[in-house]
Amino acid sequence: MTRKSSGSRSAVNTLGPALETPLSRFTLPNGLTVIHAEQPGGLTAVQLWVKTGSIHEAPLLGSGLSHYLEHMLFKGSSRRGAQEITAEVQAFGGDINAYTTFDRTVYHIEAPAEGFAKAMDILCDMAFHSLLDPVELSREKDVILREIDMSNDDPDRQLIRKLFETAFREHPYRQPVIGHKEQFSSLGPSAVEAYYRSRYTPQNMVLVVSGDVNPEALEHALEGSFAAQPRTQDNTPIIPREPMQLAPRCTRIEDDVHICRGAIAWRVPGMGHPDAPALDMLAQVLGGGESSVLCQSLRMRRKLVHEIDASCWNPGKEGLFWVSFTCDSGTYESVEAAIIEETEAALKRGFEADELERARLMAVTQELDGRKTVSGLASRLGMSEVVAGDLHYPLQYFTQLDKLSAAELSAVGLRHLLPSKLNRVTLDAEAADKPARKAPTRSTLPDMEQLTLSNGARLILQPDRRLPKVHIRYAALGGPLYEAPHMRGASSLLATLLTRDTQAHSAEEVSQIIEGAGGRFEDFCGNNSFGLAMELLSSDLGTGLELFEDGLLKPNFVQSSFDIERASQIARLRESEDEISERGRRLHRRAFFGEHPYASSASGEIEALEAMDVSAIQAHYARLIRARNSVLSVCGDFDPAQLRPRLEKMLLALPELPFTPSEPPFEGPQKQSIVENMEREQAVIFRSYSGPGVRSADYAAAEALDEALSDMSGQLFISIRERKGLTYFVGASRMVGVHTGSFTLYAGTRPDQVEQVREEFNRTLDGIRAVGLPEAELARARTRLKARRRLGMQTIGARANSVLLDTLYGLPIQTNADYDARIDALTPDSIRDFATRYLDENKRVDFVIGPMQEQLAKSHTQLAEQV
Repeated sequence: MTRKSSGSRSAVNTLGPALETPLSRFTLPNGLTVIHAEQPGGLTAVQLWVKTGSIHEAPLLGSGLSHYLEHMLFKGSSRRGAQEITAEVQAFGGDINAYTTFDRTVYHIEAPAEGFAKAMDILCDMAFHSLLDPVELSREKDVILREIDMSNDDPDRQLIRKLFETAFREHPYRQPVIGHKEQFSSLGPSAVEAYYRSRYTPQNMVLVVSGDVNPEALEHALEGSFAAQPRTQDNTPIIPREPMQLAPRCTRIEDDVHICRGAIAWRVPGMGHPDAPALDMLAQVLGGGESSVLCQSLRMRRKLVHEIDASCWNPGKEGLFWVSFTCDSGTYESVEAAIIEETEAALKRGFEADELERARLMAVTQELDGRKTVSGLASRLGMSEVVAGDLHYPLQYFTQLDKLSAAELSAVGLRHLLPSKLNRVTLDAEAADKPARKAPTRSTLPDMEQLTLSNGARLILQPDRRLPKVHIRYAALGGPLYEAPHMRGASSLLATLLTRDTQAHSAEEVSQIIEGAGGRFEDFCGNNSFGLAMELLSSDLGTGLELFEDGLLKPNFVQSSFDIERASQIARLRESEDEISERGRRLHRRAFFGEHPYASSASGEIEALEAMDVSAIQAHYARLIRARNSVLSVCGDFDPAQLRPRLEKMLLALPELPFTPSEPPFEGPQKQSIVENMEREQAVIFRSYSGPGVRSADYAAAEALDEALSDMSGQLFISIRERKGLTYFVGASRMVGVHTGSFTLYAGTRPDQVEQVREEFNRTLDGIRAVGLPEAELARARTRLKARRRLGMQTIGARANSVLLDTLYGLPIQTNADYDARIDALTPDSIRDFATRYLDENKRVDFVIGPMQEQLAKSHTQLAEQV
């Protein structure tokens, strides 16, 4: 039975100008397609979409040729050396990267608009004039072999890979994009060269340019780059069609994991099929949010799963409609049965019009979110042109959604989610380890307006009328510093529960209301703070504010919701135990900080969470949700004069009680070396020193050194990865507290190369402590940091979050505006001074996690002797 929604609204009308962005599409004489969307704002995105991926690699299917070639295009051209491509992009403040998937390889640069011409030249040079040097090919092969090992060590990737192998018997989708290790290892230079020449042709490419670039500048840049390339023979292989699936299939995997992961999938037609939009909506209704059918049934009521989600993936002529889940080890059979049972029941009884309306609004919101930034817009245009085959596909898609009825939604599900097309895959603990089974116009944004209310609460407002959306964000000091050992993880759990039940609405009703408004109501928690965030269409701001206010001021800590969310938080911690880098990072942090609260992450500790009860969370709420510990920021499409009184009233209702920030001292670690056994194919190394907090005058120097040591053109990356091929990944990171933190180097390598990586760490840091960073390297870091800040502040959510946390941590409201000046003030000497004072070899922690083989034991012994 279905009923017509009284609140239905047109998706096309809601999107409005977003679907009417002025576009230019033309084809060069050599066959290359160009798409241009001018969008003032001082930034640009240039993306080259090559219509080739892992499904086009015949007769070498499963070799990973496309991914290999993607790596190699960064390794030098006829005009640029192996390290010059990334360095040149970073020199003008840009960010360059690429990805490879089944049907395409995409190279993208996002940068200030003044770097546009150079970005065009670099992408063209990479695409058509790569050297494919044999020495670089050999070196990069070692890097990718480590990446394959990483993929094999990742339980989530294992599950998805096995799902595609199960669902597809003939189609190349069954082959991993990265390739099979044995096949990839056998690839020679001639195979890569032949694939490059046959697939990287102008008529097989689409160039997308968005941002602050006018047609004249585009035409001029094309003349000296892409338009000058000759047309060549295109050799597109025939992709085999997948035979009809006549019976259900099932694959079970066992491994050394702590939580069970599973997926149920049905084969469905591709995105060009008339039913494709309805299948997207069906995925959203069944498992696309907290109010969805499967989440409410299996997670909230029956408590069978920790996480559950549904999605429709069908970029080609066929795809998969799948439901993924995590559950306790040994319980997957009951979960699978429940998913099938609930799905069949929902399809037979039909859906309410309001359920479809929520799904439709979520699609509208996602489309708007995808167009917030220049790179997001370019990606949407590239997907429409290359994957959908029609630049105006979004208009067609949302027009179909407007016509879709709840009755048609059920009919589509009954047509395609057939028992004969079912595929089930699980990854669970090995049998011996299983526990007992149990149940565009140019504009200048106004300055941030900051108010401090009489009770001490702070309010920040910034209107931005460019898109019809509003972002509301609340934060309070919290996290590990405000949690006793038996309360580790309480702030994170509290934040989640604030988005669930209120005195006016159940958790299910909250989900239905916010998703019915096409919005998101989310929690967050970090090392120093926690809070709530809501983003929704500006037309629904009143509805959203009611929910937000109820969550903050009138939460209802219901036992059933507490049990569900606590179990999920524990499950995520257990899940992190299965991934070597995550487990290593957690254990290394615990060793570094010792008895200090920062030894635990915001997620907490399993033992503490298991012992926690509702009353503990209520007490935590009373302790932290106080006016003097509260900041609220709002950015987006609103009228400050109308909204300000409403927000002031909400904040003035917060308890006016004393609040004292927690500032436990940290003297730094004792020098130590730790080796942790974990049977995986790779080893991961962490080395940490003390670091400055966010309020420190040394924060900018730490940020610049972090950037330089993570730079793909920097000395650490070039030495360890490029020249010596010791690692797949290497870089730096920081754990930033308010008053203290840590500075970490990390790398993933083979167990027998741990000591060599450590020696490179020593050599690099000794040089920095002696003379700082070379000016060229520091200049690159300065440019990158400033550009990333500009790029990162494009969305209303990012701006609301930045000013919110600055205010909460006691930093001036102009901190973001003064960012460039602080970064520009850095010199090689200031980096040397920072390294000398903080990177003290007598106060460092070395941590290695991986297979406890002879090489690791020997490496540990050598380091212990040095200590």
